[in-house]
Amino acid sequence: MTMLVKQPGLLSLLQDSGRFGVHQIGLTNGGPLDQQAYAWANRLLGNQPNACAIEVSFGGLQLQTQVDTYIAVTGAPMALIIDGVEHDLWTSHKVTAGAHINLGFCQQGARAYLAVAGGFQTPIEFGSRSTVVRENIGGLQQGQKLTDDDRLACTETKAMASFTLPAAQRPTYTDHTELRVVLGYQHDLFSLAKQALFFSSTYTLTDRADRMDMRLSGP
Repeated sequence: MTMLVKQPGLLSLLQDSGRFGVHQIGLTNGGPLDQQAYAWANRLLGNQPNACAIEVSFGGLQLQTQVDTYIAVTGAPMALIIDGVEHDLWTSHKVTAGAHINLGFCQQGARAYLAVAGGFQTPIEFGSRSTVVRENIGGLQQGQKLTDDDRLACTETKAMASFTLPAAQRPTYTDHTELRVVLGYQHDLFSLAKQALFFSSTYTLTDRADRMDMRLSGP
């Protein structure tokens, strides 16, 4: 029993909560970039906290389910269309075999998470299903992103309660955020004026960013 990928969108990766205890052999944790949205997608379906979901970057994912089950989509705002009808995010929904699931493109934020009841049953490598493209680990094909005609194994769920996360409890996604800073040993080498400039300035995210780090431009 599977879900068929009709269109993977710009970038869709299979992720669970991450790969831990493997730094000594040079592997990173992987896992979801938006841990809160990922956790809620699974929570709405009663899944285990580590259940595998799809991390959808910017949108455009299209699936056809070949099994009766339930799904939930959380994270960056984007349209969720099931068989031509728009449905709410942050809510669990029943889908029947043959249904088409389409995600639009986000207007704010960058990543959404599509979870399925029971989680996607993909191979486990080094204790995790998380995809790390740089290390060729996880996913369906040696750490590669989802592609057309990929089949994602999942279990049948005929009936379960549906849940919604109230709007007041959902994370907000904006173009501006406040960052926390951990001071280093060199902090005292900068003048008070330079420190004030650093903490009072606005910085812009550049295109030199990936899953490991993000480079900012500013004073």
